[in-house]
Amino acid sequence: IVRADQVFDREGVIDRDLIDARQLPALSPEDFPDGYHMGNRAAQIYTRFVAEKLSDALKQNSDQIRVAASAN
Repeated sequence: IVRADQVFDREGVIDRDLIDARQLPALSPEDFPDGYHMGNRAAQIYTRFVAEKLSDALKQNSDQIRVAASAN
């Protein structure tokens, strides 16, 4: 298991771009009721953030993406 700080601090741990969502300004400690797990509001903010980042990445790399679909 690789911790997030290892991924961000050491070069070459993984060969992929990462989305750093560790410190979203819209989130506060109150968004984590037990201090660890996201509450409903945090989940919505986080999901929106990741969706936007993925959408941007897909747009920037659309020429390299191949999608295949089949129905059985």
